[in-house]
Amino acid sequence: ILGNSTGGGSGMAVHSDLPRRLLPVLAELLEGKSNREIATNLSLTEHTVEKYVSNLLTIFECRSRGHLIAVASQKVGRTGEVSG
Repeated sequence: ILGNSTGGGSGMAVHSDLPRRLLPVLAELLEGKSNREIATNLSLTEHTVEKYVSNLLTIFECRSRGHLIAVASQKVGRTGEVSG
């Protein structure tokens, strides 16, 4: 769902500081999954998912999960790539 932008300029994979391990968690969040569902689907503990979501909130400078989803959803293009 999320990929790297290969164009020049300010294109980036969601965010220039976003570690690859957070991409699957973000993709699951965008599908409306709960922390428990994400943990099960990605073979992680709920605690790890909570930390990853917290990291995503910090990276995207969001105060809530809903705000994070809204911001990340706007960045996802039609091809699944994210623009800067």
